[in-house]
Amino acid sequence: MVKSITSGYILTKNELLNHIKIYAGPGAGKTHFIVENIKNIISTNKLITNSENRKILCITYTNKAVDEIANRLQGFNEYIEINTIHGFIIENIIKPFQTDLINIMKNDFNIKVCNGSTISSQVEGLSLLHGIDKETIYKYINIEKNTSDSYSYSKMKMSEVQVDVDKFINGIRLNKDLKSSLTNPKNFSVEDIVPLKKYIWSEVRKLTHDEILYFGYRIIQTNPIALYTLRVKFPFIFVDEFQDTNPIQTEIIKLIGSKSTKIIIVGDVAQSIYSFQGAKVSDFLEFNINNEVEEYSIDSNRRSTENIVNFCNFIRCSDKNIFQSSIRKYKDDKTIIEKISIKFLLGRSDEVKRTLYSILNDNGVILARSWVDAFKFIQNIEENQSVILKKIYNSYYNTPIMIRDEIIKHNNVMWVKAFKIIFNLWEGYNNKSFGDIILTLQKYFQISPSKIEINHIYSIYEFFKRIIYRCKL
Repeated sequence: MVKSITSGYILTKNELLNHIKIYAGPGAGKTHFIVENIKNIISTNKLITNSENRKILCITYTNKAVDEIANRLQGFNEYIEINTIHGFIIENIIKPFQTDLINIMKNDFNIKVCNGSTISSQVEGLSLLHGIDKETIYKYINIEKNTSDSYSYSKMKMSEVQVDVDKFINGIRLNKDLKSSLTNPKNFSVEDIVPLKKYIWSEVRKLTHDEILYFGYRIIQTNPIALYTLRVKFPFIFVDEFQDTNPIQTEIIKLIGSKSTKIIIVGDVAQSIYSFQGAKVSDFLEFNINNEVEEYSIDSNRRSTENIVNFCNFIRCSDKNIFQSSIRKYKDDKTIIEKISIKFLLGRSDEVKRTLYSILNDNGVILARSWVDAFKFIQNIEENQSVILKKIYNSYYNTPIMIRDEIIKHNNVMWVKAFKIIFNLWEGYNNKSFGDIILTLQKYFQISPSKIEINHIYSIYEFFKRIIYRCKL
């Protein structure tokens, strides 16, 4: 049975004898819950207070979230390690157990990698082969193959050759002993895959993000000392945003938590946004370790007012684990308007359109799923202007390059010019940058900055102020 709690709830010593799953919707105060419980464990639990080496591990999904939690835990930093799952694996598994890593490369892929500098992760924001000349890679492949072939692979294409993590994890979950393999990108010769991967692991000495997960799992799977070391060092592991973990990340957490270490996961199935990276909501819903998982739900919403929360409950009514209630109070009479009922308009009938236009005319706001949908409600423009905007913003769903092509194509259309100058002037006004305003005006008018006097600047400022004021009315 799921126990309802608040974000200020402190887990008891007895509750921490089990693994814990927390359902927490948007605005529930997940970070507050995690931070306060970490502080309490550090202050009261003998596994931490009586040891100089043990720490609490907190895993979250982004570096920004790492920084936020670290800021809230200032003064407790020596007792906690906060990291992303990849950062945790690199620092605690890959780097300390390089010999195991090299042995697994040989055993799983028949790739012999010599000892040398530390094998680590690719640099954040840079490609795997950044700064390396393609000809150097081609030469290495030919030496390994004892050939003199010519190649035309791009560095991006060569970077796609990596451990097939999906195949590996499917084998684990189906209890099948599938041989580990490397991916074979389209238009890539099979005989070039192993020599290329040997170059990357031996010479570049970098792992892709998926390979970090694979080798992290394989090291603790095959080396009991590595696994024992993690369990001793981290008696408690908090995992935030668990709905976005992918299957191999889940298996790593479960393997560590199968003995002694207690796992506390926090997530919300409705906020899962990384399915394209392999994240499975079912891993959160079905999370279980030795049938020792207790479930809790934070049903309050600290961020949004009642009307918004009720709307969100309607949208996510299929999720039976969370039904939120707002604990944010209305501050004054101005916000009491939010208590007006929400009305749902279905379909595209004339009545629906009239209602939407009346909302706009009353200074209301309409949220649309896409730019194209939003343009349907722009009023008082010509049909050809509407067509141009739709074509430009339709390109958004393809590539930024196509957007630029569309803008260039219609660059001489007067309405597009006006649209661009308005945005540039608005940005200059907001930034209080008179120089940006002058540069924008110079593109369309003959202006000599050296002849502009102080009274001119004041006049231009007042002119834009009046225009913006009218736009707001």
